[in-house]
Amino acid sequence: MLLPNKPGPATAVSHFDRGALTADHRVLYPKWQPQLMAAIKETDPAMLPERIREAQEVLSKRLDRILGSKSHAAEINAIEEAMDDLELLKRKAGQPKAS
Repeated sequence: MLLPNKPGPATAVSHFDRGALTADHRVLYPKWQPQLMAAIKETDPAMLPERIREAQEVLSKRLDRILGSKSHAAEINAIEEAMDDLELLKRKAGQPKAS
């Protein structure tokens, strides 16, 4: 699912349609969501790779910290979706896939 009527690369990102933000747009995951949003909202093609790298780094660190925790199952799922969305954003921007 794509975000409707958003300019630039953000049109390729679906994570927030699936619940990373509440209906009133409150941040649910403040440890990594600001970096993800910065990547999604970045309109400068020269800055996009850095924003994506920053988001991937914070997502990876958070996932390492909470992986295996049943009490964080929803956040783990949201992180996995966010990582998929960043890969989609990278492809749309013509960057190579992360290893």
